Amino acid sequence: MPDAVSGTTSTGTTGTTSTTTARNDQVDNQMFLKLLVAQLKYQDPMNPASSSDFMNQTAQYTMVEKIQELSKNMTELLASERQASAGNMIGRYVTGTDTNGKDVSGVVTRARLEAGGPILSIGDTEVALSAVKEVRQQSAQ
Repeated sequence: MPDAVSGTTSTGTTGTTSTTTARNDQVDNQMFLKLLVAQLKYQDPMNPASSSDFMNQTAQYTMVEKIQELSKNMTELLASERQASAGNMIGRYVTGTDTNGKDVSGVVTRARLEAGGPILSIGDTEVALSAVKEVRQQSAQ
């Protein structure tokens, strides 16, 4: 096929994950439409594409869109679950690893939500929720 579709896409590391995902979805949608228009424009008039081919392409496009939407929803659900888990840790005795690699134990007094995941405060020390090794109902003495 001739070079009917031109354009460049750049991938940068600036911006948040959701912004990058939104840009990628938009690029994918635009790319599909450009390819479809190019296919129609450059098809052989004596041997046009069949309607079943177009229906298959449309079904595939719809399926890709739904998978992208499902992936986005799953990501949001995971973030909500992490937030709920962090909130449930307040007042519990936990053992985990701080950012310096040292084991820390104590009662969680606060949970803060960060882009990389929830952060728990144990006294003056912060521990990522993902670095918690043990959780107890009551404080250990």
